[in-house]
Amino acid sequence: MKYIIKIILFTPFLLITLTGCSNNKKDENQIRRFAFAVPSETVPDNSNIKDTELSIQVFKIKEKAFLLIDAPSDYDYSKTLALLKSKGIDNILTSTSPLKRIYKMDQQKEYTSSEGQLINTQTDTKRYVLTLEIVNDKKLRDEYIQVHGIGKAWPEITNNMKQMGIKDMELYLDGYQAYLIMDTRKDFDMAKDGEKWSKLPRESEWQEYVAKFQKVDPQSKATEKWQTMILQK
Repeated sequence: MKYIIKIILFTPFLLITLTGCSNNKKDENQIRRFAFAVPSETVPDNSNIKDTELSIQVFKIKEKAFLLIDAPSDYDYSKTLALLKSKGIDNILTSTSPLKRIYKMDQQKEYTSSEGQLINTQTDTKRYVLTLEIVNDKKLRDEYIQVHGIGKAWPEITNNMKQMGIKDMELYLDGYQAYLIMDTRKDFDMAKDGEKWSKLPRESEWQEYVAKFQKVDPQSKATEKWQTMILQK
């Protein structure tokens, strides 16, 4: 009888342990994403590096550079950085750390910057990376983060994205500079589809709502407010 009791008491611990281990397993359909903002001059134009383990994309506009590092799903930042060091390319991340992600379309769970953002891989998509400066005010910045949190997105705005062919969207913040990653259907056209997008339900209301955070003309359309960053090849 005492052996049966021991097994019963031990079983929950075993289940917890196994569950914890499964979180570290590699999933081929997911990646861990790390985003960085660095001065443009620190990144050479040919910094797009792809190998069997990491995908690195560099987007630039004027003095700003935005790096996306996609690693296997079982990586964290320390493991990713160790791999970069082994390849001699960690110098592009000197004195910086992964950015905080403040929004993801259909986000269900939050991850720390050091854990890396767990993302389902996308296929047959087009990627846009856009940037915008927000108002230099801590209270407004905190509110900006809050309104983009899990469960805060207006349903109509999310539905509009999907209707327009937006497959995924993320928003990262570096101080008062916002960076937007948007993966769309292949034939998405920013000018043509952006015009249709602006006329969908509650879009104008949303733009009026977020205008107080943005250091741009509040009368501008969303596609006019955000500056497009160029992928370096």
